[in-house]
Amino acid sequence: MGRDAIEELAFCRVQELCEDYSEFQMRHFVVDATGITLYGRWRQSLRELSARYDTRRNLKRQLATHKLEVQHYKRWVIGKLRRSQRALKVESLEDQIIKEEQQLAENKRSMEILIHITDESREKLGDVSDREALELEHWTQKLAFDILVTRMAGAPPDRRLLEVLAFLPDESRLIIQASMTMPIGVLKNRFETGTQLQLLGVSIDGPKNV
Repeated sequence: MGRDAIEELAFCRVQELCEDYSEFQMRHFVVDATGITLYGRWRQSLRELSARYDTRRNLKRQLATHKLEVQHYKRWVIGKLRRSQRALKVESLEDQIIKEEQQLAENKRSMEILIHITDESREKLGDVSDREALELEHWTQKLAFDILVTRMAGAPPDRRLLEVLAFLPDESRLIIQASMTMPIGVLKNRFETGTQLQLLGVSIDGPKNV
């Protein structure tokens, strides 16, 4: 049973569907929005790349399996399975193969974008030997940014965030506490422009300071 006229028209249009993510979406909504700092964006792009690598490996295995199944159904009569039933099974598998090939193409494009973003971030980041300092910078800025978003929404601070403050180093705790009282407009401007959040001589780069 092949596609009817309306299905054929829809199928042709679907082929023009853009990749699952454009570079703009990947950079700003997947990596930057989660990464906050340059180190965080690098780590986030690596996590996204790892997930898509696993997805690609699984898709390739599924595709190979379905192609073998199509050959099997076309060559052999399985038990009392009638020719019409075999034809329906083959058609269903071939539709699945088309979808998997499209997904692989989209996956490849996403991985190319992420590899570019990862390499770009890593080059700007430079020395990453002091992971503890980079993690401290990232989480301080991440928590301060979360406070900004919470305040802009008019909501009280998350209790878990307040609990975490007790276990942070002094410089981080002071910066995060300052973000709770700093005028929202000033705090928002510092994140947007990449101005360093500073307090008592302590300075940690904002999310766009590269």
